[in-house]
Parts: sequence; structure tokens; C-alpha cells
Amino acid sequence: MTKSIVVAALVFGSLTLFDARSAEAQRLTGLGMRGTVNSASVAVPATGEAAVLTTPVERPFVLTQVCFDAGGMVLSGATFGVIPGDMGTCTTYHPGIALPRGETLTCQNPNGVVANCMVTGVVTR
Repeated sequence: MTKSIVVAALVFGSLTLFDARSAEAQRLTGLGMRGTVNSASVAVPATGEAAVLTTPVERPFVLTQVCFDAGGMVLSGATFGVIPGDMGTCTTYHPGIALPRGETLTCQNPNGVVANCMVTGVVTR
């Protein structure tokens, strides 16, 4: 994949969180990406859903990992749709999934107990 295709595929935004916890880590250079690693986590109510983050509007965002602590949970984007992942574990996307700018990511929990959903990605430069 050429560098221009990767850059063109990364037309997406900066991190806006809903009612969730977030963390910012080190700068990242590699895989043709430069940026800041960000994570967000939310407790999803039993048989419910919760927004975990909205991708940045100002900067491209590449999803690199999603983790669920219960089976059957689903991560989806408002316009992107369902993002495939392993049930009840972490899924790492290499080199990542380029998401639309301002995309709200929601975790759905079909289980009868509260479950956690965590996403990690790179806000690119």
C-alpha cells in the first residue's frame, strides 16, 4: 500500500469523549503513522449500550484495538457500522482501521450484567 493511499485513507478526527475514562500516552512513529496513542473505556449497562468515544474532527483517527470483558459485545460506528472483533477478549487491528471524522463509537452489551468496553487508537498528525 503506497504512502499516499494510507494518507488518503486517514481522513478522520481528534478525540472527544462522552461519559468515559480516557488516557493519553506517548507519541508514535511507525507503520506510516505519526501521532498520539489514546484510549477510552466505558462500563456498558446490562443489555444496553454506551458511547465510548467520538473520533476527532480536526485530526485523523486510526482504531488499533478494542477490548471487551464479556462475550457477545459489539463495537460499532454511527456511520461506519459494525467493527468486527473477538468476543470477550481484545482484538488488535494492524495497521489499524481508519474511521470517519466525528464518528461516534458505541459498545453494545447483550449480557445481563454490566460489562466493560475499551478502545485504543492513534490520533495522527
